[in-house]
This record gives sequence, structure tokens and C-alpha cells, in this order.
Amino acid sequence: MKEEHMAGNALGYLAARLRNDLGDMTLLKGKLGLPKTRKAGEEREKALACAERGRFRMLRMARNMEVCGALLIAPEFEREPCDLVALMVELCESASDLAKMMDIHLTLSCAEDKHICAVNTEYVRLCVENLLSNAFKSEPRGGHVRMMFRNLRDERAALLAVEDNGRGIDPERLPTLFDGFWTETPGPRSISARGLGLPLCKRVAEGHGGTLTVESTPGKGSTFTVRIPSAPAIMGPGLRQDEFFVPYGGLNPVMVMLSDALPWTAFTPENLL
Repeated sequence: MKEEHMAGNALGYLAARLRNDLGDMTLLKGKLGLPKTRKAGEEREKALACAERGRFRMLRMARNMEVCGALLIAPEFEREPCDLVALMVELCESASDLAKMMDIHLTLSCAEDKHICAVNTEYVRLCVENLLSNAFKSEPRGGHVRMMFRNLRDERAALLAVEDNGRGIDPERLPTLFDGFWTETPGPRSISARGLGLPLCKRVAEGHGGTLTVESTPGKGSTFTVRIPSAPAIMGPGLRQDEFFVPYGGLNPVMVMLSDALPWTAFTPENLL
């Protein structure tokens, strides 16, 4: 029943997001017929950018749904040695230009040069990207999002965290935050929709034998922390990484995964080149 409930909510999420993003396509259809005036040109550019944003969001949704489905089918998954510090640095650098576009200061706090750990790299990457997307949606302009990495040597574990200074989460929502698929992000980029991100992140953390936790104070922000045990490589029965559907088609994968948080101006031709 739990798996059926998750699948049913995933389909609801798909339908809701497709309706929202297909609205951008409808806007495009109307704007393309405008007379050739300067204002019409500006409206056309916005319509095209909104349509492109919709395409990126659909790709993001497809990827999250694909991984959720794979995790339902194969709770165990393959792992390989991965430098988690290098992965966090790569994600921070890849997202920094997008953060600047939103007037958000993105930094990485890490005291380590390297930390090799046996993980499913693709799943961990997707987890951190989803947490970054949520942080970007919560953060006001001029705010600060901080990525953090800590090596808990005594506990043989690694912590990967994403912290924002947004409006935070109401205390009554915290106990069930990772259980359902309803998300509401208050603030200047307020979004209410069915989401897969946090349940997916929780499943990825638990699939590694770890945890996903949150600390949040209304008015001050939230910190989501993934704890992953430092373990040797284990080959499980899950899907191989090279068998995954790759939906990006040459597009910037980080931009795809953060598309839910980005404004339409991020999808103009000059920013996509």
C-alpha cells in the first residue's frame, strides 16, 4: 500500500506540473502572433523563455520520477568510490552563476581536501541538487545559501548539508515533512505543488544506511543534512547507472535540476548558450 500511495502521488504530481508548465506553452502560442513592435518583441522573448523553462522543468520532473520508480523497484543500489568533497565543489561551482542570477550568495564550507566514500554518485548528486533547488526557492534576493561538508571520523560518516536563510518551516509541518508529497515554500518565490524532492532525498539517504534531517526556525531559515556512513564499495541488485534514462539532451544538468527555482530570465537565449 505504501508503494501504491507513493506511485499515486507521483502521478498526481506529474499531472499538476504538466498543467502548470503547459500553460507556458499556451502563453507562447498567443504571444507569437503579436505585431512586430518593440513591446511585442519583449513579450515574445518572455514567452519563449517561459516555454523553455517549462521544458527544463518537465525534464527535471521526469528525472525525479524515474529515480523514484527505480528506488521502488530496487531498494538496493550499486555504489562506487566517490570523492564527496569533489562532488560538493563541482555542484557549488556549477550552481554559482545561477545563484548570482537570483541575487543569492552561494558558498561551500568544507575543511577537507578529499573524502572517498562508497555511494551511488548519481543518487547523491540528485539529492543535493534537490536540496539546493528548495533552498533557492526559499531564499529572498540578497540572501545566502550555504553548502557544507563535514567528515565525522569518530562516527565513520560524512555530512552533506544545505542551509538557507529563508522564512523557515512551520513547526507543525516538520514531523511529516518527508512523508508526503505536498510542498509549500513561503517567501518571494512561493510555490505550492505536489513534489517528489524531499521524499526522494530521504530514500537516497536511507538507501545508503544514513539519514536526512532538518532543522528550521520560522523567520530564520532551514538546514537539511544528509548523513552517509563511510562504507566500502558494495554492489547491490539495483539498476546500473548507464541504464538510466538520460533526459538532458546536452542541456546543463544542474540548470535542469534547479529549474524549479529559476526565474524566466534564466532561460533567455544569451543565458542558455
